[in-house]
Amino acid sequence: MRAWTFPGTRNPLWRVAGGALVLAIVGVTGVFMGRGPRPLKPEAGDTLFLGKGTQGRFGTFVEQLGAGRFALSYETIQGTQEEIRLDRVTGRLEEPLTVWGMVSPAAERIKGIWTLMGPMTVDAQDTALKAPAGRGFMKEPGPALGWDHGVWTGLSTLVWDDLQGNGRGRWILPPGWHRGLDGQFRVDKGPVDWRAADPGALKNLTAQRMVASLGFQDGKLEDVAAELEGGAVQASLVRIQPADVIFDAPLAFQREDGWSGTAGHGLAPRPAKGQPFDRMEFRDFKATRATESGPEILTALGARWTPAGLRLEGNVTWEQPLEGLKATLRAPRVLQRTAPGPDLPAELQVGQTWAEPQAVLTWGERSLSSPRIEGRHRQRTWRIHAPALGRGELGTFSAGEGTGNPLKWQFKGPIQARFFDGAQVRCDSLVWEGSAMTLSGRPVTWTRLRQRLTGLKVIKSRDQALFPQGIAGALAAPEGDINLRADRGQALGDRLTLDSRVECQGQGWRLQAEHISVTLGPGNVVKQMTANGSVVLKGRMGEGRGDTLDLDPAKQVAVWHGNVTALTEVRP
Repeated sequence: MRAWTFPGTRNPLWRVAGGALVLAIVGVTGVFMGRGPRPLKPEAGDTLFLGKGTQGRFGTFVEQLGAGRFALSYETIQGTQEEIRLDRVTGRLEEPLTVWGMVSPAAERIKGIWTLMGPMTVDAQDTALKAPAGRGFMKEPGPALGWDHGVWTGLSTLVWDDLQGNGRGRWILPPGWHRGLDGQFRVDKGPVDWRAADPGALKNLTAQRMVASLGFQDGKLEDVAAELEGGAVQASLVRIQPADVIFDAPLAFQREDGWSGTAGHGLAPRPAKGQPFDRMEFRDFKATRATESGPEILTALGARWTPAGLRLEGNVTWEQPLEGLKATLRAPRVLQRTAPGPDLPAELQVGQTWAEPQAVLTWGERSLSSPRIEGRHRQRTWRIHAPALGRGELGTFSAGEGTGNPLKWQFKGPIQARFFDGAQVRCDSLVWEGSAMTLSGRPVTWTRLRQRLTGLKVIKSRDQALFPQGIAGALAAPEGDINLRADRGQALGDRLTLDSRVECQGQGWRLQAEHISVTLGPGNVVKQMTANGSVVLKGRMGEGRGDTLDLDPAKQVAVWHGNVTALTEVRP
């Protein structure tokens, strides 16, 4: 048998055979492409999907959503066209401004809806800044994140850390949260928690409803409870803005130092990057605090709440109960320090209050004003800076520095007092206790119309003035001044009483006794003098010794009473 001989390479038969083969390949390929993929029979023992299915390794699912693109890369796949399961999934969502990354142990798609399983991680990259916008995780096993053509549904708790913007923190969104096609996160049933990355004046927020953008730099929270350094705030609505966190009225607050109340508006300015929230600002601040004596009331047009304490500004009023009355402090600005911190002056100590400038403290008919009034709440004491101005039912005065409380004050000199009965006093120190003023000095000078008196101490009450440590001076008389001196004195109405080693000297006469009572007439001119006890009279109105003497300086008449041991009439 002869061997088969192939046609030569130039034989036209090869061209015909090659063309036929190409046409056959193209035809078969077209048929299979037209029929599309065909399901494969599942492996024995595979109970995940029933009926015809498919399985494979290493691939990517891609969905195009308008300007966005959603891709899931996997290591294994199995299921049908309606029900698919992916294992070891890495997701990537590309949006115009953000690229999302997701890592999940598994994902399922049922009727076009994806479910990513937990525990899983989520991160976001800002495409404009080319920097991370945030990252989060859902640590519970099982369904974690639902995806329905661009709409996200949180099936477990999402913990999200801000990585951009000022005042960053950690958000905790409960199961049921959503992210819509507009890119906003929404929670209709809380609680939603925010915890500051750097705790400061604003430490955390808890809300029952939320709408916020990526990065949580814009949005709103409803029914909010906020924890602040040293207290808490509740508000029906909180608006999140890139520059501020705004608390809308009505809002309430409570402080650890006992103050609680309401405000018309709250604002927490976002701090510099990497810094904590350093303050919370309020408008129409109204607060009360319970004490053993009754409630204190504090109001101000504005207040700043910081970790160091309170800064109140604008028509500040602080009312305190005081033995049935109330003491009221008014000032343009009041500072209260409750903890160390830079927002308040370093000289302001913990537990102190400063009221400035030109503060006024009133209680009943009395008041004190000063460039600065310092107070200590626990001790219920105040320090009045010089120059101090006081006013009471007795009159007005100016003084140096003072300390005490509305029950008793002590002031350093120089003291100048002007009483409503016409007296003017200069001295070195003043004690104001109740309705009495004790003036001390070396000496105290007391002047009134046609009166000049001095003493080491003067006690002035509503209707009298006491000179318990000596009195000296001059009184006006019809024929000239009468000089006087005694160990004690009392001025009561139109009567001046002198006791112990009393000596009075007029124009051409001298009177000595243990007790002399001086009656003043119109214009504070001496009208009558009555001397008792070891009375000695010398001079132009006669000379004598006795028990009692009435002397009329105007008529130049001396009348003796009782025992008279010696009497000499002096004739002109």
